[in-house]
Amino acid sequence: MRDIFQGYTLFSIDPSKLRSKNFFAEMLRERAEMWPQRISLVKRRDQVKCILCKESESKLFLEYKGYPLYECHNCGLVFPNISIENDQNIAMYDNALYEETLKREILETYAYRKEKFGSERLKYVQKMAPIDWTKATLLDIGCGPGYFIQCAKDSGVNALGIELTDFLVKLCQNNGLNVEKKRLEELTFHSDVMTMFDVLEHLADPIAFFQEAYQKLNSKGYIVAYTPHVHSLAFLLQEGLQNTLLPFEHLGFFDAKSAEFLAKKSGFEVVNIDYYGWDVMDYLSMKSYEDKIDYNENLKEMIPYLQASLDKNHLSNHIRITFRKLT
Repeated sequence: MRDIFQGYTLFSIDPSKLRSKNFFAEMLRERAEMWPQRISLVKRRDQVKCILCKESESKLFLEYKGYPLYECHNCGLVFPNISIENDQNIAMYDNALYEETLKREILETYAYRKEKFGSERLKYVQKMAPIDWTKATLLDIGCGPGYFIQCAKDSGVNALGIELTDFLVKLCQNNGLNVEKKRLEELTFHSDVMTMFDVLEHLADPIAFFQEAYQKLNSKGYIVAYTPHVHSLAFLLQEGLQNTLLPFEHLGFFDAKSAEFLAKKSGFEVVNIDYYGWDVMDYLSMKSYEDKIDYNENLKEMIPYLQASLDKNHLSNHIRITFRKLT
């Protein structure tokens, strides 16, 4: 048979090993639990201001139960109109609800995520950052439970991480990983490569953060960031029920235009953008919840091919952006 998927990137994932059985139902439950506590953070329409370029001209992109996302006319960033002063966003990650979610969706699937994503991500980062990896220092920002750092360490890479959630820091340290509870500005050393897996979308001031990263990177250093992409099939079909919306936590959704804006304002250039997502699995998780049929299991042979087609056409719900320091 002709190889009709030649040139496509196929990545097979077992949904039953990646996520809890009741993933979508648990997501809705947790939203319902936190909604009354956080809905007051939504600001008035006349208070809209882009967190990337600080401009106010925007259009409504999506609204879910009184929670709006706006698309900036100037830089293209999509962002919620919420108050994020006084480190409110960081405080959301050291609480019982967040810890419960991580334990269920990340820690219980740690071994599978390490096997499936850790080594794949390391190979990708090394491909995107063509440096001498025998001498390089890698900093994983927001390292979570540490499975990426573990893979890097196992491969002989000098890797360390920073994380702000106490129990994740302790978990990493208990596993023998070089992880500290520190902010980027507190570091006193330089690295050659920084990775940000599902971190970029949490930044309250992306330009200020990248300007700090510029100071902490060696000459011609790299940042490789994985982040949700709202201009995707998953958001088209699911809208506010897409799990990567993550209300009150995800503060900025990037695309090629906004990534270029961020790079230009902070001393970087964008050298590559790849599209990669879980749209099919996410949509089927929603339909499985609604119809009480396990579509992810029933259609698992088809999922990688459908997702590869979306990725190839830049319609997937995650992107991988590689930034390079200009000097």
